[in-house]
Amino acid sequence: MRRYLPAAAVLAGWITLAGWWTFGFRAFTTDGAALAAAGPLPRPASPLTFIDASGDTTTLARYQGRYVLLTFMYLHCPGVCQLVTQRLQQARVDLAEAPPDRLLFLSVSLDPERDDSTALAHHWRALGSAAGWVVGRLARPLDHRQVADLAHLGVWVSRDPSGRIDHAASTFLLDPAGNVVEVFRPEVPATALVAAVRRRLS
Repeated sequence: MRRYLPAAAVLAGWITLAGWWTFGFRAFTTDGAALAAAGPLPRPASPLTFIDASGDTTTLARYQGRYVLLTFMYLHCPGVCQLVTQRLQQARVDLAEAPPDRLLFLSVSLDPERDDSTALAHHWRALGSAAGWVVGRLARPLDHRQVADLAHLGVWVSRDPSGRIDHAASTFLLDPAGNVVEVFRPEVPATALVAAVRRRLS
């Protein structure tokens, strides 16, 4: 029996490594596949209704007439959401010369059941109560129609029984007409995002 233990340990290690690699590869390729399936840029942004931190229901169309940096997140997100938020905070500092009527930051939670207006208002204050940064949550829990609308935008999302939400962490730049004109993957640094936005604003 003992002679088989090293071989079994090696086999278990390979299975664990293969599972980890497959999961990471799937997450990376899912993001790319969702963006490819949404179609080439520019493309119209899908309709989006959400509730802001004040509890008011609004739509993405309300912000037409300015550029919008749109991201999706949720407050219990264990990892990538914080990194993307940090990148946006740096971008907002670097783009301070752009007034809110020309450039708006919009972060929408994919977890409306847990991220209520009180929690979102606290999050907004943590972002500095920025006049040019709107925080909200989907107007209803994720369902097939919501997932389809998000997929049209280029966002994939899934939720497991534990409540963990896996989702695309890209930032979408919408032009004043409401079209998606650029997409910034999570690995794009704040400096590159800022440079691209400045080109659009100039």
